[in-house]
Amino acid sequence: MEERRQRIDTSPRGLLFEAGLASAFFALPYRHPVAGWPGDLEHLSRPQAREFFRAYYAPNNALAVLVGDLDPAEVIRTVERYFGDIPAQPAPTWSPSGEPPQAGERRVRVEFSAEPQLLMLYRLPGLGHPDTHALEVLGNLLGTGGRPASTSGSSRSSGSPAASPPAPGSCATPGLFVVQATPRAPTRWRRSRRRSRTRSAAPRPRCPPTARCEGPQPARGGRRAEPRLESGLASRLGAAWALTGDWRTAFEERKRIQAVTPDEVRAAASRYLVPPQRTVVTLVRAAGAAPAPRPARPDGAARPWETH
Repeated sequence: MEERRQRIDTSPRGLLFEAGLASAFFALPYRHPVAGWPGDLEHLSRPQAREFFRAYYAPNNALAVLVGDLDPAEVIRTVERYFGDIPAQPAPTWSPSGEPPQAGERRVRVEFSAEPQLLMLYRLPGLGHPDTHALEVLGNLLGTGGRPASTSGSSRSSGSPAASPPAPGSCATPGLFVVQATPRAPTRWRRSRRRSRTRSAAPRPRCPPTARCEGPQPARGGRRAEPRLESGLASRLGAAWALTGDWRTAFEERKRIQAVTPDEVRAAASRYLVPPQRTVVTLVRAAGAAPAPRPARPDGAARPWETH
């Protein structure tokens, strides 16, 4: 319950994403927060929690990934010493129900005592779909590989949208393309939404997806394409194994992303970043809630973009 209060109930971003996922999905369990709904937590008993742990946190339902200068034989001996006596459990089964097609744009308004925020979620196919890697490149173009904030609009009026590749789907279930923006005061979220939609529909990145780009291409060199030998590599290997059944896909992604053509990126944008597949969540200041005071500057002068 404390984790939920910290991550969701008192967090503007947590409330924004909780409302967005609950609206973007009707049938799939992605609509439920990992921390649980308040009513679930209030009625959860210790025996229920213990039984859940016994069933799902069994060794035959676990995946361990180790990276580094290791002796495989010593690793196996260590794992068997500490985990070998934990009994296996019947393998949990889950048959995902089909998510009904989205019949049009969905809009959600969240009121909270915080600065406005905007979240746009676009429905995507599951991992393994032929468009997956084009969407990966598109996400990097609109996010880290896109234009800097200072050229996406007036630096005094709007923040730059941030985009991310497909989440949280798996091979068997659909995912989401996430676009998030926080407007700079005194811009209202409506203007930020218009700019985010325009940029998503017709991306104009710093290095467009053409064969003429030279030097580093951030759109093609994202974190998912080049896992590094650190904890991030272990996460990538584990995610690849859990989602696709083969850890090697973590290294194959780079080749597949490099093979994406500009036309495939444009086609993916026009096919998926469309209003009928969009869920728009706006966080607005609750009625009667006073804005948080800004820290005073030493010279006492307020900057124009600090005006509420």
